[in-house]
Amino acid sequence: MSAERLMDLLVSRALGTLERDEIQELAELEARIGSNPTADGESLSEYGQQLESTAAETHAALVEADSVECSAAFQARLIAQGVALVAATSNAQSPKSTLRSRADRSGGGTRARTWVGWLVAAAALVVLVVQSDAWKRRTPEPTAAQARADMVARAGNLVEAPWAATEDPLVSGLGVGGDVVWSPEAQSGFLRIENLPVNDVTKQQYQVWIFDRDRSADHPVSGGVFDVVTSGELVIPIHSDYDISEPFLFAITVERPGGVVVSEREHLVLLASVPE
Repeated sequence: MSAERLMDLLVSRALGTLERDEIQELAELEARIGSNPTADGESLSEYGQQLESTAAETHAALVEADSVECSAAFQARLIAQGVALVAATSNAQSPKSTLRSRADRSGGGTRARTWVGWLVAAAALVVLVVQSDAWKRRTPEPTAAQARADMVARAGNLVEAPWAATEDPLVSGLGVGGDVVWSPEAQSGFLRIENLPVNDVTKQQYQVWIFDRDRSADHPVSGGVFDVVTSGELVIPIHSDYDISEPFLFAITVERPGGVVVSEREHLVLLASVPE
């Protein structure tokens, strides 16, 4: 039983799940029986070190590789390590013949098979943990431009409309352009805008408005506010707190910081009319 408990603690240490109160227990068991040789000449402590080494190698390979996929060879090595630990635990208690007769009498064979299953699951957990960690390290959140490209590629009934600058002095003659895309299914979309002037965030923000055929044109739905902090092309996500059934016009106004519920449209700078 002590050998099985030692194996349990060794696996927990390899997985990084060892509890604080188990550290002393592991040290005592390793000092008492960890160095006892098994039938194949290795000790339980040596098997525990091999498991840790395999897990560490797997983690390093996944973090440094171009792909976060764990190879079949690595998974096989982890599973083999678990099976070896089971065999080591069985052999550490008594000679093979004694263990065989004891298993026949007390169901030890069933217990060993249970440990095999548990350790295979533990090996799979190592794979899962390191894959998840590697994925987080190597796969940052997509940019707005990437998310827009994905929406354009996947959406089946995407609404698209080009921007046209108004005669407002803020944008007149600056060559402001771009487009807006909107997914009725996702109830969200993206603005792509070029050459819109940088705004003073302490005094004003740009606000998006969505005109829906099921709503009065006097009360368009806000698609959110945004700032322009650099020149060039911007891609900005937009969404609505209300369902938009059939958008026919998008607009951008200049409002006070935080936006407004109803715009006076004193500074209407861009319009995008959805083609019929």
